Amino acid sequence: MNTVFQPTSKKYLICFLAMLCFLFFSLLKNSMAEIQVAPKIQETSKYLCSPTNIFCSKSQLMMAFKRDRSQRLLHGKGRRGSGFCPQARSTPPAPDEYLKMKNPLGSTRDIVEKGKALFQYEAQPTACKVCHGSLGNGLGIMPSLNPKPRNFTCKKTMGEVSDGQMFYIITHGSQGTAMPAFLSLSDDQVWQLITYIRSLSKDKSRLRRRR
Repeated sequence: MNTVFQPTSKKYLICFLAMLCFLFFSLLKNSMAEIQVAPKIQETSKYLCSPTNIFCSKSQLMMAFKRDRSQRLLHGKGRRGSGFCPQARSTPPAPDEYLKMKNPLGSTRDIVEKGKALFQYEAQPTACKVCHGSLGNGLGIMPSLNPKPRNFTCKKTMGEVSDGQMFYIITHGSQGTAMPAFLSLSDDQVWQLITYIRSLSKDKSRLRRRR
């Protein structure tokens, strides 16, 4: 009997040892990966975790880092990605006189199209789509920017940003980010741009068609 089952026993033993080796090297690989990406995860936490969010755990940060890495591959191919939503931000509030401002323009198709032209092509020093992506989802051609460009298609994030805050950021830039000041735009052009940006997080079918 022993001579009959000995080859089979050796076969199982070899398989068992192979599985142990596989598990060992898998754990070693994961441990090394965590060590290598730890600084990058810490960097990621700066813009994915709100300063008041003390529950941003290590596992959440790892998931956020993996999502960040996958989204990086889609920069410049914004139509294939959804961007980051919601986005934690620590942008200082605009002065009171700006926060009180309301967009005086209606969200008519004509206004939206003028804002779209500025966003996609005409705004200077650079078209908004370079950083924010052609769809406004934050997936432009600058994947190394930190913090990430604002995802204008995210309703949760954009719902927390007032018209006046947007006007101030566009005309004065955003400290600590790559967002420049668009000094060449007139007030009307800024409002047109804001109208278009607002439309990116809204249901397009609800856009009024009057001219």
